[in-house]
Amino acid sequence: MTNPPCVPEDSSEDGRSAARASPAPPPLPSSTPLYSSAEGTSEPHPRCGQTQHDADNTDEQNIGEDGQRVADGSVLDPPYIDDSDEDEDPFLTDSYGNLTTWRLSDMEAAFEKHLEEEARKPKVKEKRLSKEEILKRDDDRKKKFMEYALQKYNDEEDLAGETRFVFDEIKGEVYVIEDGLKFYEHFNFTAKQAGSTVLFFAEVVPSGDTCDVLCCKPLDSDDNGHCLSCENQHHVTLRHPTDEALYVGGHEDCQFPFILESSSEDDSD
Repeated sequence: MTNPPCVPEDSSEDGRSAARASPAPPPLPSSTPLYSSAEGTSEPHPRCGQTQHDADNTDEQNIGEDGQRVADGSVLDPPYIDDSDEDEDPFLTDSYGNLTTWRLSDMEAAFEKHLEEEARKPKVKEKRLSKEEILKRDDDRKKKFMEYALQKYNDEEDLAGETRFVFDEIKGEVYVIEDGLKFYEHFNFTAKQAGSTVLFFAEVVPSGDTCDVLCCKPLDSDDNGHCLSCENQHHVTLRHPTDEALYVGGHEDCQFPFILESSSEDDSD
């Protein structure tokens, strides 16, 4: 082996200054491969010092049954939820805040399918009642109200057996609206008791198919109480108890259904 030639040391002041001023030799290349980052610098690949190209190849080799690659190079874990369109069509969460595999578009599609299925179902046409059927339904409602009132009277008077009154037929009815849109109905009807027939007055507050009974009383031959509502509607034949405190409606002088007579109108006349 031949030894390299010896270079005599420059012991002069100029030679020593040149040696001190000469740049250091560049570092030896690193054994770790580099790759170009997004900023344009070369950095070691975070995966075992691989280059970017080698890392991509390794990723493709390592993806097995537990993952799935999508277009942008990312790997999805089961159930392979791709949130690349999350802003436009986000995945929904359950009541516990857990992410589901249902997107908003899935719910909209399911709702549209439901509407289509409902539209295909046969339509049940609602039966339109005839005039006679409407009148009969109204008569049945009134009869039920009077039976309620008569039952209350029998219970309050503790009538039993043959002494109890049984509804017979309606004789008259007036609908009363007054005192801030309060509604009442006044009835005259007959009821039978042990073969005899008695005329009754009843006042109820209607509520759909039921009512609240305010008054129910058999009328004496001289009972003919004053009711402004009945008079204003020209139902003067409908009789009331003489004691006007027994019924609530009918004490305001108002035109049916809502117009109240005022003192100013009387003065102007």
